[in-house]
Amino acid sequence: MTKSKKNRDEGEIVRLRTRLFLVASLTASEGLEHLAAALTAGDVASVLIAEPAVEGKAFAALARPFVELVQKRDVAVILRGDARLVQRFGADGFHSDGDITALEEVIAALSPGLIVGAANLPTRHAAMEAGEAGADYVFFGHPDNPQANDPDMLLERAEWWQSLFVAPCVICAPDLASVGGLARAGADFIALGPRIWRSGDDIRAAQSAIDAAFAG
Repeated sequence: MTKSKKNRDEGEIVRLRTRLFLVASLTASEGLEHLAAALTAGDVASVLIAEPAVEGKAFAALARPFVELVQKRDVAVILRGDARLVQRFGADGFHSDGDITALEEVIAALSPGLIVGAANLPTRHAAMEAGEAGADYVFFGHPDNPQANDPDMLLERAEWWQSLFVAPCVICAPDLASVGGLARAGADFIALGPRIWRSGDDIRAAQSAIDAAFAG
């Protein structure tokens, strides 16, 4: 993941191709094997490594082999949970789902050298605040609970954000069938949570939907 997914050309936003943003599960025994397959099955820009039920040293022990795998594939590693682990692991950035104050603190600590993304943005106002604070991307949706993602809201957020802002938006797909529509709507990155992608076949299906959206 680069710092910006869109560029301005003579005052207009020029979109680049939608890419994939995977959310990896650390607890599944086959998770590392599945991630290795996924990283070769599509245009994966970033991997978010997060496990809400595991913290501290236990998280560090689980996460380290995932971080090493992703970094070997030249894909950005984003951590969620403890921002102090970002530099300890040599990760590329941090995924903040705290309030605006917490986001500003992380940006002050890690930017401009590292990526800081903003999540847990229930309203347009919250997203705009995050963008104004200097977030490198905004994340719409809930990777831990795809059933809670409203497809109409996600499409609206993608269209709205890409029409006005340069910082990229990551849209969390509620299912594989929604990927093509989100790409057409303007998602810079499409996040696939661990409940959605389970193999390289799922990533290939998502990539095919993105390719079809750009070819149409």
